[in-house]
Amino acid sequence: MKTHKLFFLLSLVIIVSPVLSPPLVEPQGEEKRRRMDSLPFLEYNETFAKEVEDLFLKVASFDIRVREKYGEESKRKLIEMGARAVPPLLDMYLETDVARRRVSLFQIIKGIGEEALPYLWYYMDNSENPKAVSRLAYLLGEIPSKESLPYLVSKLKEKERYREALGSIAYALGRIGDRRATPYLVELAKDEDVFVRKSAVVALGRLKDPEGIPVLIHSLEDDYHIVRYPASISLKEIGPETIDPLLDYLESDAPSIAKGYAIEVLGSIGAVEKDKVSKTLLELLHSEDPWLRAFSAEAIADLCVISAKKRLVSIMEKEKHPFAKQQLVEALEKLENCEKQ
Repeated sequence: MKTHKLFFLLSLVIIVSPVLSPPLVEPQGEEKRRRMDSLPFLEYNETFAKEVEDLFLKVASFDIRVREKYGEESKRKLIEMGARAVPPLLDMYLETDVARRRVSLFQIIKGIGEEALPYLWYYMDNSENPKAVSRLAYLLGEIPSKESLPYLVSKLKEKERYREALGSIAYALGRIGDRRATPYLVELAKDEDVFVRKSAVVALGRLKDPEGIPVLIHSLEDDYHIVRYPASISLKEIGPETIDPLLDYLESDAPSIAKGYAIEVLGSIGAVEKDKVSKTLLELLHSEDPWLRAFSAEAIADLCVISAKKRLVSIMEKEKHPFAKQQLVEALEKLENCEKQ
């Protein structure tokens, strides 16, 4: 009978950065020994592995009748096994190419929760397979814990080696929500891969760290909508601290599409500095760029700048660009609703 032995082995990873305080340092010395002692020595034999496998295959069966009859009960049993089930599940299914099995694995590990974390850290620390690292990172995001940060960040030291995992690492860093991750996410937001950039700008919005504002504003100029739009959402998530940087950005020679996103963000969050924001937006109503005129009219209406109504009417009567004219009409309708409230 084959016996598999797994024990919790933490290897030292020290991330030194002047931006981070405190630094991301894995436990060491007495603390490391305490953590190792707190995790019971775990071994599983073929009988236990077969029990886990049988239950899992009912959860992830391709036969809908099997799933309907046994799936939920089998999932419950695996979750109730707790941390004990994690090593055999990861050994058997972490690198599966079968989507149903991968999703089922994620659901079960997430259901087990924080008990699973030491084993996810162990596999993350020791895996050299980018696919496995990507999936482990995703799972660490599904069970967010600040203690997972060093294991995630350690893989960023070999960025090209673990390129396939970068998007999942960014996702996990955002879900964990610790602002010590901001510098790493800022770098990922500049990555050559569009999907990594997207994951990074979304994560920066979750952290709500003003340190992420410059790269998020720069991301409004990205070639891809799937980066530009979430960057604008993340700026809204950060809130009023983005107002002054965005107003400065509107003074630059940035592309009109990027300025359009900036204006839309100001229309969403600018109420706290309504006079300052509306002054800039009113000036943009006279821009030579019809798109900026259109976006500014919409933002003015979103802020309920009722005093701008007469100016909007005057500009609308002279407007020749169809989109800008339509936005001016809609803005006036919104302002009328503002007056009624």
